[in-house]
Amino acid sequence: GSERLKIRLGLRNDTPEALDLKLDQMHGFFHSNKSDLVTPERGFDKPSGKLAWAGFDGGEWGFAWRLPDQPISYGLDISGFQYFVGSISKPIAPGEDHFFDHAELIAGGPYYDGLREAVRRVDNEAPWREVKGTVTEQGGGPVAGAYVHLTDAQGAYLSRSMSDAQGNYVIHAPPTGASQLVASKQGFTRQPPVAVGEGPVALTVGAAGRIEVTATDEATGEALPVRVQVIPATAPEADPPAAWGEERPADQRLHQEFAVTGQATLPVPAGSHRVVVSRGYEWELLDQTVTVTAGQTTAVTAKLRHSVDTTGVMCADFHIHSFQSADSHDPIVHKVKGAIADGLDIPVSSEHEWIVDFQPVIEQLGLQKWAFGMPSEELTTFTWGHFGVVPIRPRADRVNLGAVDWIGKEPPAFFKEVHAQDDKPLLIINHPSGDTAFSSYFKAAKLNRETATGNPKLWSNEFEAVEVFNDSDLEANRDGSLADWFALLNHGQKVWAVGSSDSHSIRTSPVGYPRSCIRFGHDDPQKLTPELVRDGTQSGNLVVSGGLSMTVKGPAGEAPGATLVVGDAETTLSVEVQ
Repeated sequence: GSERLKIRLGLRNDTPEALDLKLDQMHGFFHSNKSDLVTPERGFDKPSGKLAWAGFDGGEWGFAWRLPDQPISYGLDISGFQYFVGSISKPIAPGEDHFFDHAELIAGGPYYDGLREAVRRVDNEAPWREVKGTVTEQGGGPVAGAYVHLTDAQGAYLSRSMSDAQGNYVIHAPPTGASQLVASKQGFTRQPPVAVGEGPVALTVGAAGRIEVTATDEATGEALPVRVQVIPATAPEADPPAAWGEERPADQRLHQEFAVTGQATLPVPAGSHRVVVSRGYEWELLDQTVTVTAGQTTAVTAKLRHSVDTTGVMCADFHIHSFQSADSHDPIVHKVKGAIADGLDIPVSSEHEWIVDFQPVIEQLGLQKWAFGMPSEELTTFTWGHFGVVPIRPRADRVNLGAVDWIGKEPPAFFKEVHAQDDKPLLIINHPSGDTAFSSYFKAAKLNRETATGNPKLWSNEFEAVEVFNDSDLEANRDGSLADWFALLNHGQKVWAVGSSDSHSIRTSPVGYPRSCIRFGHDDPQKLTPELVRDGTQSGNLVVSGGLSMTVKGPAGEAPGATLVVGDAETTLSVEVQ
């Protein structure tokens, strides 16, 4: 039941001489995918310098990490990894065993406020005084899920909590000195800070109107999964300070909502707002400006037309990350909703070293008519690139639900091992031609375009597809991955190009842009299986789309993936673009 866990290390000097051990201690965390990094000195802003402790606020739970008798120093933050440094200096006599306190983990919550109180209890400090209150909308009712921020009179950040379903909150303020509270929630304007007094503190957010969106298929009247974006006609209020740790929609959008039921009701300040309702590449969109009055609801009816004929074709994104990857903080359900709202037929989970299947989530949402979800893995080596393993089903009896272990192995033999997995997956070379060997196989293996081979120790051509387009278009890849792919084709290696989003944060990187559109001969996601998607991709009968839909046929109706032998003669291809 203790709130503190002490971590001790032991060192033994087996030499005949006294040693003065001076080492840097490295403290690394992969926690920002499901919690927010916070420090007493900087709040939720990026840390710097020496710190009392590093904390992670996961909402209902959290923890602080600190070093005994010294501060912890911030190092760097890269790809979801936060790195901190301490130091030790220990003289150890010959034959001596020396044990010392390495670090402390302090558990607490809820929210940053509860974590700070836990640290005070562990340190036998007097608790800060409890402050209670309710967050309400001006002229309206309680507001659930509002951040409650505590600062001192000069604005220095002190603590954060959140209102519950009834708008009630609890936070702790210093027993002496002036402090103030502000409530904050997306869609409502912030009001001036309220000084903390002796009793409850009532907080308000600005009065808002509501935009109520209803989206349907123009042809059938059926409710339609859509993306709803709201952009104020005038610039919205400034984002909260970085120390507050609130992530708002990008590009001055007030809301980005994935309305998979075809319905969304969104709070907005009074005034004019641009409302964009869309469903990916194949559907017309609604772009409408409305005027909203505080306390009233403005209806927006979107009847979208399916104007691009893609009969027989369904599109996949083979490279989607959620918060099961250490460098993404998007919840799985949110990512799936984003994919379906943007008209993606086959969202494929691609976590780093972990297996997730999107299909059970789609079934829980009741959206099987619109999409088929698949499991895969982004096999993430630290030395010779990243790879899509498609499909690979999660297996509860295996480490990381069945992620393939690459450590200590090299590609020629390892690629064979991947293909021998139970699901007989195909192998996709992800972002193959980047700047570093860490993430890019062609870079690591030193692919030579003149020979279409590389370093014999690392090179293998036992892969089926190349992610030529990674969150990018043709021009961005013309001299890189596209040229590498053409080099392989020119030397007789029949591998297919795919395009995927590699979306880590749906806030700025939507799912399905670009996407790989595979011809199945029908349009029903409920008839798909992982094996059918695998085999359809391996057939090569697909086209990468960054917005346009293309149908390509040879002179006798040959589809993509077929081989035409024409010698020196000319041939004619039919290309239809929508």
